[in-house]
Amino acid sequence: MGDPQAAGTGDDPGRHAGAEPGPPRQLRECWHPEYCRNRGIPFFAYMVLKQGALTGKYSMENQRPEGSNRAKIYDSMLPQLKALTDRLASIGQSQGTATPDVATAWAIAKRTTPIVGVTKPHHVDGLVRASSSSLATTSRSWKPWPTPLT
Repeated sequence: MGDPQAAGTGDDPGRHAGAEPGPPRQLRECWHPEYCRNRGIPFFAYMVLKQGALTGKYSMENQRPEGSNRAKIYDSMLPQLKALTDRLASIGQSQGTATPDVATAWAIAKRTTPIVGVTKPHHVDGLVRASSSSLATTSRSWKPWPTPLT
């Protein structure tokens, strides 16, 4: 197999020295919905609602139960997500739909199949609303946020 150090980073022989961090470009490219769509491959969007962080239910004022695994992972993101969740709520209000429906409709508009955890009957109702929403069918290029997120 050869010397991995000679091929690149050592732990990924397919990468060259000085390569940018993260997965190799070819792998990142195949994760893109358009790449899959152009090849007739269904693209399943995982964690569309970011474990509830994009539902509007949680905020800095209303965090998950202290000590929970999700609180440890996601509550630190809430300040960064505020502009996005506010925008999702505003779009939802103008469209007469709930905040999580807007995030799900955006994934559908991008021609992906969102994977959303369903633990309550009203979650199914939200998926039906999102999939039949004009947001899911009208524009393939709309964005729920005004500027790129960093």
